[in-house]
Amino acid sequence: MSEKKIVVPEGMLDAAVDDHMAYWEQVYDAYRTSAMGVQEEARVRESFTAAFKVGLRWLSEHPIVPREAVMKECEKGWLDEGGNRKGDFFSYVLLEWQRRMFLEPEPDIPKSIADLVHNVNGDVESRIVEAYRRGKAEA
Repeated sequence: MSEKKIVVPEGMLDAAVDDHMAYWEQVYDAYRTSAMGVQEEARVRESFTAAFKVGLRWLSEHPIVPREAVMKECEKGWLDEGGNRKGDFFSYVLLEWQRRMFLEPEPDIPKSIADLVHNVNGDVESRIVEAYRRGKAEA
């Protein structure tokens, strides 16, 4: 049986290579366009492609299955605020899961300080002190 061919999404590869090269641009001015930079970019593109293929092959053989609670969250977004559907249900949920799959979960914010976390007005230090004060009062 032949091994399945893994295709690295071009945008994924470009983003990784650009990030790597941008770092070196900060260190060495005009690095990317220098002869050494051009060779480095080609080497990095080849190296990253190989690494992504290994990771994507592993992922294709070991799919990440969402927990039921996460799927419920994905389903919630299918209806907009007016109760209208956002396209095909299964496509929406699958795309939403793909989008969330590698994002770090949002931390649970205690209700007692949620107003401070989501409030973008005011002084940051005073909100931190107030959150600390409320936490001490609850303890």
